[in-house]
Amino acid sequence: MKSPIKIFIEHSDRFRSVNILSNSDFKMAQAVERMCPAVKFADDCDYNQQSEHEKTAEKKRNLTMKYGQEQRNIVKRRLRLEHWVDAELNKLYGITDPNDTHPCDPDLDEIIKLDTEEEKRKMIMEMIISCKEADEVMQVFVNELLERMKAL
Repeated sequence: MKSPIKIFIEHSDRFRSVNILSNSDFKMAQAVERMCPAVKFADDCDYNQQSEHEKTAEKKRNLTMKYGQEQRNIVKRRLRLEHWVDAELNKLYGITDPNDTHPCDPDLDEIIKLDTEEEKRKMIMEMIISCKEADEVMQVFVNELLERMKAL
């Protein structure tokens, strides 16, 4: 008896193996292959072939990188500063509900890129211009923010 010939039928993003044992089955498989391009003989098949579903699932994976201790400390300091800014802005705007947010969203990267402290001060003041607090309170916030940004 001949060894069985395998064909693979593509079905719902997976290949299903079917054994062909006799000549009549083999002829039938050839006819099926001509009529249905999703049927592949084992010789034509890449056994390591991934289905489209597996490929997209693989693409959607998130990779995380290991950082050194110094880099992790920089990221932690930056996050602490952003949390502090958010909490202080909530105080300035009088927001007590955690679901509410303040109308201003300062971009610390843009502020850091500026050359002089005066430009940074001006940009921060423009961001919090809609705040109803007294100028002295806003100046204290700006000074504190500039000091904390120097530590980054």
